[in-house]
Amino acid sequence: MHYAPKLTFGPHAEEHKALIFENLHKQLPEPAVYVILEAAPPKLYEIYNQPQFLNPQLQLMDREIVGFGYGERDTEECVKLLVERKLAKVM
Repeated sequence: MHYAPKLTFGPHAEEHKALIFENLHKQLPEPAVYVILEAAPPKLYEIYNQPQFLNPQLQLMDREIVGFGYGERDTEECVKLLVERKLAKVM
């Protein structure tokens, strides 16, 4: 698993960074945590809850993680920030 150089967190996830990283590296499922991955075009991102991300059958561990959300609304905020950054680069 590897992280984007500029990792993005939703506001609530920002408060729980240590717990998110600890559980992710120990591969302990935390259903409230959402992992945001860079997607192949034409999609921008793929979003998985942490137990889905840790599922070895999906083979997601080699993909780049661009952000984390803690809960659905927090994840929406994180994706909004990611999209705004991506649009700013294009314009």
